[in-house]
Amino acid sequence: MQVFTKNDFGDLEVSDWATKELNRKSKLAQHFLKCYSRSKITSLYGAYKNPSTLKQRIFQQVNAIREKIGGYDPRIISHNTFVFTYAYVVSAFDGVYLLIETATTRYSIKLSY
Repeated sequence: MQVFTKNDFGDLEVSDWATKELNRKSKLAQHFLKCYSRSKITSLYGAYKNPSTLKQRIFQQVNAIREKIGGYDPRIISHNTFVFTYAYVVSAFDGVYLLIETATTRYSIKLSY
């Protein structure tokens, strides 16, 4: 899957970033889908009273990527003191996907065709 990243000039550009596709029936996919459906948190301040500068930068970056690829209905689906997990929906030519951004991995779950 292609995603957008910032180049040396601060512009967003397409680059390949490994995305792990999950079978919708797998335990991990079911966990992410349940967390997404339960979450109402749409902003960093909904998850943290005073988020660190680093968390704010990361949130801005994933939001910029989401906006650039046409993602919608973003939510923070889990968070703790150190990290948060961000998920959003993307419509592609071959279906609708839930993309999940964790601290180390991007996952995708195909929702419909």
